[in-house]
Amino acid sequence: MALLPVVQSRIGGDGYALNNTEMVLAVGKPVASALGSLAAQGADKKTFEIFGEHINNTESNAFRHAYWNAYMVMLMGVADAKIFGDAHEYWARGNYGTLAVDRDMDLNNNAVGRHIAAYYAAYLCKLYCIKDGLAILILRRSADRKESGVRSQESE
Repeated sequence: MALLPVVQSRIGGDGYALNNTEMVLAVGKPVASALGSLAAQGADKKTFEIFGEHINNTESNAFRHAYWNAYMVMLMGVADAKIFGDAHEYWARGNYGTLAVDRDMDLNNNAVGRHIAAYYAAYLCKLYCIKDGLAILILRRSADRKESGVRSQESE
């Protein structure tokens, strides 16, 4: 299968490993899985380009999660982006020492990214290269939230 190397490239090669749920999804939805992997690699690259680092529980991590999910929406739609984004986070239930609060924060940032991409999809396709447009919108939203002091939970 031509897409399998793309999915396999996320296993151990760049510090990530697919969890059991992601592996099942990769078999059942190989194209979407490959697109999700490509989006994750793009999110990592854009995060380092903008922040110069990626550290958990920082603004760079929030950006990376939002950007990854927004990029997945542009590639595969909201439903599959949610399935793959959620599947990635649920490995945290008791494994690898990840706290539930960290998982919940990542799920929230994923939802923010999906919301931004779904809301601005037509605008982005017309006026921006998808990746640069997503980065600009996510950074603007982050700046707007800081200025107003608003901290809200995103829901879909």
